[in-house]
Amino acid sequence: MPLTLLIVMLLLGAVFALIPAVLWPSVAYIVEERRLGSAYAMMTLCQQLGWAVVPPIIGFLNDSFQASPDNPDGYTAGLWFYTFLASLGLLFSWLLYRSERGPNAHGLETITTRTPLPQVHDRG
Repeated sequence: MPLTLLIVMLLLGAVFALIPAVLWPSVAYIVEERRLGSAYAMMTLCQQLGWAVVPPIIGFLNDSFQASPDNPDGYTAGLWFYTFLASLGLLFSWLLYRSERGPNAHGLETITTRTPLPQVHDRG
């Protein structure tokens, strides 16, 4: 198995595990309760746009690089595209982690199953 393929699979696996596990539950703690439905709707919209846009891009890359069983190297561009998207997911997960360690944290780092929910203050 090529090392680059292994790296891509590990990166995609990490991102597909981190994004739902970190970002989706975080919304309930960061967004005001009265806007929570809109926040989840916006996240779903972004996810669905990804589902609509990414497959045609991968198809274009596969066609452009003549990917086929006879030319498996043609799939490399698509794998690098997925690697780029996975890297963006990891970047945004890290940015959320970093912001929650700073002075304007929402308390995501302090939440456990035994701590009470933080009080959300009305921001106007």
